Amino acid sequence: MNGKLLVLKVGLLFIVILVVFAVVFVSLDQKSILTRFLPEKKDSKVTSAVPPATNTNQKEEAAVQPQDETSLTLNLRGRSGCLVCHSDRNAVGRIDGEIRSIYVDDTLFTDSPHKDLTCLSCHLDFSYTHPTEVVNYKKVAGLSCSRCHDHKKEAEDYRASVHGRLALSEDPEEGATCGDCHGAHDIKSLKKSKEYKLKFRSSAKEVCGQCHMDRYTTYNDYYHGRAYKRGAHDAPPCWDCHDYHNVLPASEAASSISATNLAKTCGGCHRGSTKKFTEYALLVHSRKKIEETNPVLRYKNLVLGWLGRTTEPYSKTSGSLYTSYVKPYLDKIRSWFFPESLRPKK
Repeated sequence: MNGKLLVLKVGLLFIVILVVFAVVFVSLDQKSILTRFLPEKKDSKVTSAVPPATNTNQKEEAAVQPQDETSLTLNLRGRSGCLVCHSDRNAVGRIDGEIRSIYVDDTLFTDSPHKDLTCLSCHLDFSYTHPTEVVNYKKVAGLSCSRCHDHKKEAEDYRASVHGRLALSEDPEEGATCGDCHGAHDIKSLKKSKEYKLKFRSSAKEVCGQCHMDRYTTYNDYYHGRAYKRGAHDAPPCWDCHDYHNVLPASEAASSISATNLAKTCGGCHRGSTKKFTEYALLVHSRKKIEETNPVLRYKNLVLGWLGRTTEPYSKTSGSLYTSYVKPYLDKIRSWFFPESLRPKK
């Protein structure tokens, strides 16, 4: 009797286990189950950077193909799966032979227009093995914007620009992408946030200087560069003159700063600009070089240097003779001839 009762209990326990397993199996998403038990892929295929699409078919292909390659690589939807590792402030990885932080601050997405996007929406080349040795992952993410943003005019201008030509070339390191200028995880809307627009306008050193610090350093003429670096809101950042998306060298006729278009570009602030007026443009980036060729100005700067003035504009040695006695008088004299009120207002 006891033996039969034991067999009955074991049988009932086995049935209960089967029922529980069936319920769990049905409740789980098939994709989730596959991702839990799939073996690691050793040879993951990596997709290349996706250039801005020119028609609907290309956009559909760009949106579908990369996702098919990566749809079974994460257990959790959204950013949660990636942030299991990347939310660790101490997380590091070997990138280009260097140990670098791979920490991602998820709070940056709170006010971002991309807050509802998944990581895979931009990181199209994600795979089990990070692809940094195959392609530049930042370039891939930086060029993924066209999958959502159908800015035809901007895309055409970017393709024709020096940035676009280099970024869309076969060299994985060259060129500036959308993300390089507009930001990545901390991106904000320039149209919806006036505060961010003002902050972005004052960030030319971070935006352009990350690649062109030599040019930013020479941006020191009185009306433009020095005024901009002192925080004047009406002074122009780099892109007011060099254009936004269609950035071209001055040697190309279509450039906003070519001899053909320079008067028109200056006219954006200075109405009625003529070719004669644009002669001042030489001072915008070459002020220091011109001063060094002028013996009077060269000796003036030499004397001011003895008095404590540094070579960086408006960055004087604190408490120096220049700062305490000379500068106040020079500023007063300068204001007589070059009052800030004469600078054009936008």
